[in-house]
Amino acid sequence: MTRDDLTTAILTMDVVDELRHRDGQLAKIARQSYGHEELKARLAEIYRAQGIDVPDAILEAGIEAQRDRRFLYVAPTGYKARLARLWINRAFAGQVLAGVFLAIAALFSGYHFGWAVPAEKKAAGLVAELSSQVAMVPDRVVSLEVRFDAAQAAYRGALEAARSNPLASRLTPALVEAEAIYASLKDGIGDALARARAQGAPPTLVRVNGETRFAGAAPAWSSDRHPEEALRSHLDAQGAELGQVEQQIAGLESSTERLVWAVRTSDALENANRALLSARLAPAVDMVRAKYYAAGDAALRATKLQEANDAAIRLGRLGSDAEAVAFIASSLNDLRQTARKTGVTGDDLVEISAMEDKVASANTVETVQAAEDALKRLQIAVATLQGHYTYRVVNRKSEKSGVWRYHDSSPGARNHYLVVEALDDDGKPAILAIRNEESGETELVQVFGVRVSEEEYTRVGQDKMDNGIIDNDVVAVKKRGALSPEFKIPTAGGYITAW
Repeated sequence: MTRDDLTTAILTMDVVDELRHRDGQLAKIARQSYGHEELKARLAEIYRAQGIDVPDAILEAGIEAQRDRRFLYVAPTGYKARLARLWINRAFAGQVLAGVFLAIAALFSGYHFGWAVPAEKKAAGLVAELSSQVAMVPDRVVSLEVRFDAAQAAYRGALEAARSNPLASRLTPALVEAEAIYASLKDGIGDALARARAQGAPPTLVRVNGETRFAGAAPAWSSDRHPEEALRSHLDAQGAELGQVEQQIAGLESSTERLVWAVRTSDALENANRALLSARLAPAVDMVRAKYYAAGDAALRATKLQEANDAAIRLGRLGSDAEAVAFIASSLNDLRQTARKTGVTGDDLVEISAMEDKVASANTVETVQAAEDALKRLQIAVATLQGHYTYRVVNRKSEKSGVWRYHDSSPGARNHYLVVEALDDDGKPAILAIRNEESGETELVQVFGVRVSEEEYTRVGQDKMDNGIIDNDVVAVKKRGALSPEFKIPTAGGYITAW
């Protein structure tokens, strides 16, 4: 190919390219059969503007090539071309394939480990749980049968003991009650246990290829789609029936226990009464004996077993209570003489006399417990009369010398107390009966709080802070023959026993 031929070919190709890319209007004119001269003139003008003089022959050749679509690249088609392009873009294609594979793997793993495995584990756990419940059914039935047999044997034994009792007549109401309960329960219990034994244990479940099914032939009450729900429902119904049987057996046992209790109470009442009759009690005490015995007998005949039991207990204690009455009377006389020897006078004498009268009035076999309590309070009061005590503020390490309390009736206000103890002439702390003004209860204590003014409370506190020692620690002095102390400092007349 000569130089001129090459130049002509290059210019022709340039003309074609100009027609394709210059603008859409030139390409459109080039594809039409008319407007040929217009197109050639426009192309010549474009090249002249660039300083190029293109001959008409080259322009004609370029226009003709554009119309024949020469010098244009047409991409190959077909499977070979597609494979070639895939190979060229193999890196990108590999990344896409790897991403798709990872996405599929992630979805599969999520399904397998996030749903399938937990679901299978849950289903297997449910099968194991239900199988365990199934295995327990026969044992529960046997246990209830054994318990029912024992309850019947105990009932028959109690029935025989009541009928053969020397005083069976007063046990008749308890006998009738027990027989009625037994008659109403025995058939129902027996029939329910017979049905349970005939049914036996329901079939168990197994897991096969991710499905739950019965280990053997499916029972009539089963569900092919949800065997575990069917088994659970069956077990619940069976359990409810056996639970009712258990309650009925418990009712039979309770009835038998009441009958046994009635027999024992009757025997205890009779034995205590015979012992008292042989003791030849004083007429007043014997009247109480007869009263207790009659009350116990009437309660048994009315099946009021707790009342009958209380009467038997009181009757059993009557002998010792009579002895306690005699002892209290003797002690009261000694305490009265001791109190007068202290020289008690005035209001303290009135208070001691009232305490003595309370002991005397309560000193009967029917109220001996109250008399014993009153005697204890009198003994403490007489011991207080005998003693000579000095009330001193407590001043020991790890122990408070004063405390304060908010006043309930006046929000924000405080009650102040000095913590004191009553020391005898040997310096030993005495036990005193102190009434706690916060609780209203009288308690026996060694250390207690005396209510004082805020000024006195502050004074004692500053005295202790000065050198750790309370110089003026005497709060009151209780003289012999007096119940109450004489206070050496201003007080408000109240005490507390705990803080």
